[in-house]
Amino acid sequence: MIFTTLLEPYRYPKIVPIEVTVLRGARRLRLAIPLRRKYSDFVPKIWNIMAKLGYQKYLQKIYVSIDFDTPLLSPYYQLPIVVAILEAVGMLRLRHNIYSIGRFMADYSLSYPLYPARELSPFPGLFSTELEQGEKLEQYLNHIHTASKELFAPIYPMNELFPGVAFKENQIDFCKTPLSLLKRIPETTFQESSLQITYRHRPLSEQKLQLLQTLPHAKIVALLHKVCFCEKNPCICTKAELALHDEQLQFLKEYNH
Repeated sequence: MIFTTLLEPYRYPKIVPIEVTVLRGARRLRLAIPLRRKYSDFVPKIWNIMAKLGYQKYLQKIYVSIDFDTPLLSPYYQLPIVVAILEAVGMLRLRHNIYSIGRFMADYSLSYPLYPARELSPFPGLFSTELEQGEKLEQYLNHIHTASKELFAPIYPMNELFPGVAFKENQIDFCKTPLSLLKRIPETTFQESSLQITYRHRPLSEQKLQLLQTLPHAKIVALLHKVCFCEKNPCICTKAELALHDEQLQFLKEYNH
């Protein structure tokens, strides 16, 4: 089986399999709904690649699916889709489960999103191969035939996957991230993440409090606060500011339990 990494804006990377089903029938290649928006124009190129490699089984219906529930936008699923199809139709036989990610350039050479790897893949026995920018598909296929390097999960920079979002110790900084960007982050990402809320100098806006109320599964792991907004001794906050401070602080404490 072929695995790849989901690289989608404002979501944490996730390694998933690409599943291909082949049935008898008039030649057709159908993509799962999450792939159709970005990859419908890629289908003719897939047929062209397969024809160049000698594909002649015209009485086959091919269905490609991936474990995701919203449209996929990254171009780097092109290579694993092609490799998964080649394996499913019998044009490629692999000794191991293979990790693959990359896209085709205009001349059919390959481009990869190369980032450092630190931790073992959550899928034992998942293998990868050395990648060379600009290599041809035939070279890549020869490499994965003899792949013997167990995959280390790539570490993707948060500033690339979460443009504009502030992070603190790999946790979303809820106060420093603009509201417009917080609204673009899917609820599933908040469920997988934790929030840092540095509660000082100014209250949370009403809009951010309302957003928190719509995220019942988010977790606040660090709530930094003082006795008032001004943090001065003696305090110069007004009674209204002190009341607002206590009200919001109580809301956040109750939210976290």
